[in-house]
Amino acid sequence: MYSLTVGNLLTIIVFGTLIGILFSLIAEAFFRLTQKMKGTSIKVGSSEINFTNNPDETSKEILSKIADIQENPRVFLSYSYADSEFAKKLSRDLKSHGVDVWLAEERIKIGDLISKKIDEAISTSQWIIVIMSDQSVNSEAVTTELKLALMEENRRERVLVLPVLYQGNMIPLTLENRAFADFRNDYEAGFEKLLSRIKPVSITKDTEYVE
Repeated sequence: MYSLTVGNLLTIIVFGTLIGILFSLIAEAFFRLTQKMKGTSIKVGSSEINFTNNPDETSKEILSKIADIQENPRVFLSYSYADSEFAKKLSRDLKSHGVDVWLAEERIKIGDLISKKIDEAISTSQWIIVIMSDQSVNSEAVTTELKLALMEENRRERVLVLPVLYQGNMIPLTLENRAFADFRNDYEAGFEKLLSRIKPVSITKDTEYVE
């Protein structure tokens, strides 16, 4: 039978006290941080969070935005105009699973500065899907977007670019060593592989595709 000695009791008390002090210091540090940042804002995904006087409200808002990003991740779709029909179908199918898809044909309006809109979209997306085909390899727009995406990937220090092979065998040199989702012979298999990376919990046997 284990017997509690005075020494053991003192150790437990001291340890418990230190843990309590540590949590108090963390809470105080977070409070001071929110006070210092009061009136400022930070970006979480494509959303902006304003720091308030109440640290609890601020932390709840941050957690809420993170949960929303996990449930409705934002994806930037890079593709050649020649592959726009495939891009639109892929966009519809991703949207049916709650993914927020950024498609140039839908998001860029007359008068918009195209380069600025593209930069903003890439910097606020959780994933960049690059549709690869014989046409896209020679597309100046796709080449530029891929370059920006790889720079953003390097800045975040995590995988950001997801290659999708639509047709042909042409793969950009910068993506040669990456695993890709192959849509050439089996759209459904390619889609499930892609979705499992973007939103793992969405893959079920009842996956539906929009025609």
